Amino acid sequence: MTSIVSATAFVLLVGTPTDVIPNPLFTRMTPVRLFDYLLLCVNALLFGIWVYLSTRKGCSLNSIHRPTISAMLSFLAIGCPTCNKLVLLLVGASGALNFWAPIQPVVGSVATALMASVVIWELRRLKAHS
Repeated sequence: MTSIVSATAFVLLVGTPTDVIPNPLFTRMTPVRLFDYLLLCVNALLFGIWVYLSTRKGCSLNSIHRPTISAMLSFLAIGCPTCNKLVLLLVGASGALNFWAPIQPVVGSVATALMASVVIWELRRLKAHS
């Protein structure tokens, strides 16, 4: 049950401010891509699996930074490039569209690979303690 709540929280905490989940609080200047939905769902699923595995035989708080980094990368990867203040500060508006937007899928793929590696690491940890 905790893993389902965690995966749902991931979807809401990443999807709402990036306006992948439509809401009246945030406005997105660029359209949501299919990749954004896919990335959000896959990373939420992997996060839920990680929560389930890490709570099975004692929480592995040593590895909490890995899913946190993955969640932040997911947030950056699916967010509107022109709405992200950090990206605008670093590369400007034209850089956000011409530089950041094209590499967002790469950042999302890295986030997914990192989250998958965290899940694999937890599986190995559980097998070692069995």
